[in-house]
Amino acid sequence: MKGRGKLLLFIVAVFLCFRYSEAVPSFARQMNTSCNTCHSPHSFPSLNSYGRFFKASGYTQIRQPTIKEADFLSIPKVLNLSIVTKLKVTGESRKVDRDEVFERRIQFPDRWALFSGGRISKNVGYIVEGAADAFTLRIPFVVGTKKNYFGIVPYTTYTLGAPAVFEVMNTGAVSNLVILETSEVISAQQYIGTGTPATGIGFYYYSNLFYITGALWAPFYGREITTLDIKELSNYGRVAFTPNIAGWDIGVGLQYWGGKTVVRNNTGETITVNSPLGSINIDPGTEESLFTRALALDFQAMGYIRNIPLGVFLTYGQSPLSKTGEPTNIFNTNPQLEKTVIAGLVELGVIPDIINVSLGYRKARNEGRDDNAYIFGAKYHLHRNVQFQVNYISETDKKASTFMSMLYTAF
Repeated sequence: MKGRGKLLLFIVAVFLCFRYSEAVPSFARQMNTSCNTCHSPHSFPSLNSYGRFFKASGYTQIRQPTIKEADFLSIPKVLNLSIVTKLKVTGESRKVDRDEVFERRIQFPDRWALFSGGRISKNVGYIVEGAADAFTLRIPFVVGTKKNYFGIVPYTTYTLGAPAVFEVMNTGAVSNLVILETSEVISAQQYIGTGTPATGIGFYYYSNLFYITGALWAPFYGREITTLDIKELSNYGRVAFTPNIAGWDIGVGLQYWGGKTVVRNNTGETITVNSPLGSINIDPGTEESLFTRALALDFQAMGYIRNIPLGVFLTYGQSPLSKTGEPTNIFNTNPQLEKTVIAGLVELGVIPDIINVSLGYRKARNEGRDDNAYIFGAKYHLHRNVQFQVNYISETDKKASTFMSMLYTAF
């Protein structure tokens, strides 16, 4: 049997092993409801309007019995835990000189995370997601009603960047809210590299028509900067309009990253921190500055055409060059050339709630060269929380192509 045939056989075997998996993620347990209460027919992880409100509530809504003590305690009787796993098989073909090189990789797990989240008390929630020491933690303090919410959120994340403070659009504004696994092809935000380590505190206001978000943050992972003297923090802002027009869930938004982070090492030892530019050694008595400049526009429309789910997702991203004498912009390490990208994706539920197909295109300019790509994707939903996904990506300017298959489970 040829190598590719063995690879296909392995994928099918794994697929069959999971065919009868039944599982319910954390928030479905807390709300005693199915996953599609919060997620759209476009499948995990895309949120519908109720899912956005649940997140805006700080995960405090509950339909299960609670442990109560007057007004001072109101927590679920069970701890909401879930596990997310991804088994991924990829094959990449590319030109090296005049030869064609084919590489295959089996990643199991490509990613796994222990996920816990929900209600701490009436106005306080939490979410923690990660594996080992690379996790995301948010603790929203929230006031509001079912029509609008205002939240203050301290947070730290290893991979989601400044927008982890609060984000509910499905355009890849954060990497865990993107329609296909290959986010750098279909999301301008992920292409310019906004999914960085981040630690900060921010706020959000959410209603059914719009939301705004702001944060002060540093592009470092929380635990790694506890011994540093923070001189200056970067800033992040977001505004998005999310109306429902003729049954279509619409979203139009703007994201802005600005300013710089300045930290100083006042200890007697060299401190190493992870940043979007890699590991940085900060010697005793020295400062480190990182500029954080980027802009993104995004649009989504999710609805139905003759009872068939249709989603349209468009993004634009720009990361300016660093000015002479300034530290490097973490979203664009080239000091002379601007990075720009436009990406779009259309997804159709050919068999609603079961099979989705997608077509996307990226037009980018990076390092002074074109970096264009297109993608074909398909998803088969064995269950709400078990998904089999295949993608074919062609990077036309690099003369490379990739086939990726993935089994996603959350339970």
